[in-house]
Amino acid sequence: MIDEKQVIEILTAIRNEMATKDDIAGVKDDIAKINVCIENEIMPKINALYKGQAAIKDMLTPRSKVEELEDEIKFLKSFVYQMREELQQLKKAQ
Repeated sequence: MIDEKQVIEILTAIRNEMATKDDIAGVKDDIAKINVCIENEIMPKINALYKGQAAIKDMLTPRSKVEELEDEIKFLKSFVYQMREELQQLKKAQ
């Protein structure tokens, strides 16, 4: 026959199992709320940031073009310097 201690142990085990199921249900509810928050609030903001970044990237001049322009500027500077030197020599010669 089942004595009082065994009944108490069985009831305690059942109560603990039910509490665990309630905890799991609570966690599942929390996860569902977090997923809704991610879907409705965070993802739209991330997508907006991505679109903004893409727009900025499209506006930037490619690095190869910048390097090409830097080389051209160096060449033109040296050419202007050379022309100035020749002009000064011609002025001295007069």
